[in-house]
Amino acid sequence: MALSFSLYVVMTRSLRTETWHANLFYSALGVFLALSPLMPQVWVTPSVHDVMVMLGVGVLGFGVLFAIDRLAVAAPVSVSAPVFALQVVFTIGIALALGHNHPTLRTALGLLVICMSAFYVWCRGSSFDSKVPA
Repeated sequence: MALSFSLYVVMTRSLRTETWHANLFYSALGVFLALSPLMPQVWVTPSVHDVMVMLGVGVLGFGVLFAIDRLAVAAPVSVSAPVFALQVVFTIGIALALGHNHPTLRTALGLLVICMSAFYVWCRGSSFDSKVPA
């Protein structure tokens, strides 16, 4: 999964000169072409509840992919990668708020490393911005 996501981020960065419409279209087309041959073997007609869940996942997924696209356009992958990792922090925070997660010390340390990395990149970016002549 990490390799797949890393490839997605790098390919999104390589499409930064395209419009966001084209970028999201190419992303969806790649997934469609890769997974369509497998669908006849696993297709199950969804119920109304399943359709609603898929619509929710689609809307949230579109929002996340749009945010990733904008982030990849705004900065090099080396700068934006720690920010991508904040998704884990938010996911665990939502799970905690809903009572679905009981973090261990290992989880807490991982979250701390992610937050510190994102903060470091944010501070480093601020120092570079102040050194650039106007």
